[in-house]
Amino acid sequence: MYLHYFNSKSSNFGDALNPWFWKDIVGINFDGDNDEIFIGIGTLLNDQNRFLRPSEKRVHVFGTGAGYGNSVPKVGKNWIVHGVRGPLTANAIGVEKSLVLSDPVIYLNRVINLHTDKKYKCSFMPHYQTMSKELQSVVESAGINYISPSLSTEEVIGEVNNSEKIICEAMHGAILAEALRVPWIPIATSEDILSFKWRDFCMSLDLNYNPMSFPRLWGVDTTNFVRKVVKIVKHKAFSKRLIELEKSSSFVLSSDKKLDEMNDKFEDAIFSFKERFQNLK
Repeated sequence: MYLHYFNSKSSNFGDALNPWFWKDIVGINFDGDNDEIFIGIGTLLNDQNRFLRPSEKRVHVFGTGAGYGNSVPKVGKNWIVHGVRGPLTANAIGVEKSLVLSDPVIYLNRVINLHTDKKYKCSFMPHYQTMSKELQSVVESAGINYISPSLSTEEVIGEVNNSEKIICEAMHGAILAEALRVPWIPIATSEDILSFKWRDFCMSLDLNYNPMSFPRLWGVDTTNFVRKVVKIVKHKAFSKRLIELEKSSSFVLSSDKKLDEMNDKFEDAIFSFKERFQNLK
C-alpha cells in the first residue's frame, strides 16, 4: 500500500504530517506498493490527482478534503471512502454525510498530553506560501510568538500546545489548535485563500468560518523611497491589526462533545480499516 500526500518543495506542516501521523500514531503499514493507494490528510480530491483517475488500483480515502484543481471527481468504482474531512467534500464527491470524520489531525487530541502551563499568550501561524523572515519580524514586533510551518512536526505541535490562543493563516494550525484545545481565529491575506476547505472543516465541528482580513506583506524594493514608505506603513498596519485581534473575543473552539464525537467515528473507521485490509486489531 502506497501513502499519497502533497509533498511541497518547502516543508509544510500540514502535508508533512502524513507519514508520521498514519505510520507512528495510527499504526498503518505502508510497503510502498502503489497497486493500492491510501489518501489521507490534505486537500487532495481533485482532477489533478493522478490516483483518482479511472484505474484498477484500489484507492482508500481517509479524512481527505476536496478542492483545488479545475474540478472535483465523483467517487470512482475503485474508491473505498472510509471518511472525508467535511460535509462539503461529502456532497462534492457524492457520498453520505455520515462519512464525515473531520480532519484526521484532530485525533491528536487523544494521543498528545495537553499543556496547562502555557509559554505564549498568543501565537501566529502563517500559510507556508507566505512565511518569511519579514513576516516573522512584524509578528514578533507585536509581541506575538511566530510559528513557522517549516518547523518539524514535533516542534509545531509543541509551539501550539504552549500557546494560550493562536491566530491562523494556515488551516492545519487551526486544526491542530482544535486537537490541543487552544482557541483560534482565522485570518486571510488574499482572496485566493480557498475558503471551501476552511468551511468544510469548520462545518464538521459545527463552527462558522469568519476570517479576519489582513494585508499581505510582499517583499518590495526598499531602494525605492516610495516603496520603502509603503512597506513601513503595511508593516505597522499588520502589527496594529495583530495586537487588536489578540485582545478580541473572536477566538473560537468547538465543544468537547463534538470533538469526541468525531474522534469516536475516526477510531471506529480505523479499526474497521485495519481489520479488513491489514489484518490488524
